Amino acid sequence: MIKLYKFYELINRNATVTLTNSKLDTTYFEGSIKNIPDCYDDCTVTDFEVSNDGDFLFRIEK
Repeated sequence: MIKLYKFYELINRNATVTLTNSKLDTTYFEGSIKNIPDCYDDCTVTDFEVSNDGDFLFRIEK
């Protein structure tokens, strides 16, 4: 499994990042990559999506 921090180099600093659980019923964070709290760095990414606008949605396991 890939940890969230491994994606940081690939994400545009202007992109909106949303962190949610696998069922999409709980949002843990939404905002700029530079504002993601450190406590999410080691979370496991179970799936992710990139919108046409370049925004990211990560499904994570805390």
